[in-house]
Amino acid sequence: MFGTARRYLILAASALLLASAAHAARSLATEVTERGWKPALMLTGEGDRTRAIPALRAAADLWSVTLHHTELDPSTADFMKRALASLKDFDLEGMYKLLPQKNGAFRELAVRGARQRDRYVIGRATDAQFEVGPTGNREQAGDSSLVLRSRPVADADGDDNYLIQARGGVVIGKLAWPTVTSANRDWLRLLTAQDHEQNHEQNHEKCAERPMVGLRQAVLAANPALDAEDVEVIATLWEAFPRMSYLVRSLGHIDSLHVEDATHAATPSTSPKHLSIVLRMDPQRMTERYPELAHYASTRGQLLRVDLDWLDTRGRKLASLHVESERLLVRVQLYTKDGLIFPFKNGHVFADEPLDLSHQVLAYTTNLQASVRMLGVRTHLHDARMDFRYEPTARGMELRGRMTRVPDVELVVWNAA
Repeated sequence: MFGTARRYLILAASALLLASAAHAARSLATEVTERGWKPALMLTGEGDRTRAIPALRAAADLWSVTLHHTELDPSTADFMKRALASLKDFDLEGMYKLLPQKNGAFRELAVRGARQRDRYVIGRATDAQFEVGPTGNREQAGDSSLVLRSRPVADADGDDNYLIQARGGVVIGKLAWPTVTSANRDWLRLLTAQDHEQNHEQNHEKCAERPMVGLRQAVLAANPALDAEDVEVIATLWEAFPRMSYLVRSLGHIDSLHVEDATHAATPSTSPKHLSIVLRMDPQRMTERYPELAHYASTRGQLLRVDLDWLDTRGRKLASLHVESERLLVRVQLYTKDGLIFPFKNGHVFADEPLDLSHQVLAYTTNLQASVRMLGVRTHLHDARMDFRYEPTARGMELRGRMTRVPDVELVVWNAA
């Protein structure tokens, strides 16, 4: 039941975000909405609204179909139900035997999804060219594929372990990697609001450059911990995405959106800014629209705790992420200026070494500490390390990664009583 609610919530969030595009297209644009929509217009139309708005409307229509009119064929639905039951019981052998197709040592399930007029249909794949990929023949927006497969792996003591693999793809439309990196830069610029602050200094009375008074008051009422400058940024987003803002308000609030000068910066006005965002879900607010999710969130305690650090090859942080289910909290921290990210270590920011994903080859590492409680078992992961190499290419980008430090895993049987 919670899984259904969570799926609906994720799809609803995406649908509302895209539906705001159609709403904005019909609304009288102000300088505030133009600023709020700049990342979206860059992402979908390279800044050209005549290209971006039709693409966003088409995406909103597709999301609406998948949200309200998805059909799963009976055999696939039955498999999913039985597979989830096997996973819940840690019966990997049972799941392996459920997979209907044999492919060498593997058994597998192949699924395809596609829009058919006013329906989105998911079913077993029957042809050899069903998989979605960069060189595949399925190129309509919304086309998707999934292959789930498993095989036994003999252990040294003679027991069988089971290797489970999955690969999938979905067509999201024409999207060039340079526009993705440009949109990300615009998004960071918007959050730090550097250009907006300069406009305020030059002419504080230009009301067209500021969100509406009533909207700023609504933002502060919904997020009372925000500072005045934070309210300006959030109100800009609310004015640009009114339907999305309603969804966000029904889920929780923003504890903080701090943009501060780097510590000990010689020239604070031109130095990278410390961006810290703290989001918190609120079960009381969720109760009205998502009562099942609210009940689940408020009664399950510490299901998940994650600390993820993004590091360069010299051990300097590029960003950090903290997730804590008990307090329903997410925190992101990084240093940024003009939409670029800067490495930092021990309070020092390396302001002359920006990270520019539009043309820069980058080697980096992620370090993970996590605690997960699931199916009666609490799992602690300590010091999991993945090394990555990122490189822009003529067609887009390549990202290759490998685990270079296997985490210490601690399993603790959890008793609800």
